[in-house]
Amino acid sequence: MTELFGIPLVWFMAGGLALMAVAFSVVGWIAWKNPLLVRMGLRNAARRKVQTTLIVIGLMLSTLIISAAFATGDTVGYSVTNAVYHDFAQADLILSRNVDR
Repeated sequence: MTELFGIPLVWFMAGGLALMAVAFSVVGWIAWKNPLLVRMGLRNAARRKVQTTLIVIGLMLSTLIISAAFATGDTVGYSVTNAVYHDFAQADLILSRNVDR
């Protein structure tokens, strides 16, 4: 699998890395300009360990579900294509007639 929706996976990787760099830059800039926000956020995560754990688990599950959906879609698409190639392996030309009229 080298493409997703007709777009090379390398482009997705480059876009993801660029978005991650921008996000880290923004967070770093905010932390540099206003360190109080960072301290409040870290203190809040340390105080509410159960809530933080549930959020992290939820994010991991959502990533797993999306990845599984893409993998299942690719597998089904491959299976259907393989079945069609197998069924019509000996045919050079298939004629059909449209009987809508």
